[in-house]
Amino acid sequence: MNTKFKIGRNEPCPCGSGKKYKNCCGAGSNTPIRATEQTNVFQLNRTIAYRGTVGRQREQFCLQYIKHKQAKNKEIMSKLIERAESKGETVTCHIGCSFCCVEQVKASLQECEAIVYYLYKHERALRAFLRRYPQWHSEVDRHGAIIEELSQRHNEMVQSKFSEESWQAYSQEGAIYASLNIPCPFLNDSKCLIYEVRPLVCANLVATTPAEWCNPTNPNWGRRRTDLETGVSTSELPFYYEISTHIEAVVMPLAVYGILKGAFRYLSMLTGSDSLEAEVMNDPETKATIQKLL
Repeated sequence: MNTKFKIGRNEPCPCGSGKKYKNCCGAGSNTPIRATEQTNVFQLNRTIAYRGTVGRQREQFCLQYIKHKQAKNKEIMSKLIERAESKGETVTCHIGCSFCCVEQVKASLQECEAIVYYLYKHERALRAFLRRYPQWHSEVDRHGAIIEELSQRHNEMVQSKFSEESWQAYSQEGAIYASLNIPCPFLNDSKCLIYEVRPLVCANLVATTPAEWCNPTNPNWGRRRTDLETGVSTSELPFYYEISTHIEAVVMPLAVYGILKGAFRYLSMLTGSDSLEAEVMNDPETKATIQKLL
């Protein structure tokens, strides 16, 4: 988080007005603005995240959704444990077991927003993720278009309303990704940094065979028994901002990093809401905050 940046007088103003810096927030200044070590792009986005009218709506959404998410995750786990016990089995998942944390995780934009809010409130988790993300992304890139291929299988599965054929295709592609054994960037000493707000797809799957069988490198991996809570929706709540565009599930680490780095610009591109960034950046409170930081 030490990347510095400067804003030249002829460059676009960071407030999002569309004007050059010299004709907007930099009016009256003859020198480029140099951000301090503390005021990098991540820190700037964090500071303005919940400022202004839209920012407060965004924060309120996150608070409500996190409460909903935590209750939902507990409900899912209770159902899975109850179901396993009714069959005379025992859930072998436990704190510190992270063998399944090498699978690709899909999440709704709502879930990613909640995770970003959680990171902003938990400095250690935020720093750990930003430190681990580049290595995770580099490892994924080394294996070509595996993310794109798995995402395509996922979309086909959703479009076919989870037909058996599409489910098998997605599962096979998912097994290939898991076999790469690339740890989730949210892992720290085999513990999830965002466990309290982890995606529903992470919470709705448990194993009833020995935990080590969930390790993709274990010869018994293909024999593992898992139980999945069906009927779980990751997009049942409305998005925090009033848009009608349907948001498909996204690759969770990619989207979370995109929001942290790109903020409302990333959200505007992802949701197709062209006015979102401009509305936020033209808010007097947001503009005043940016001017104070710079």
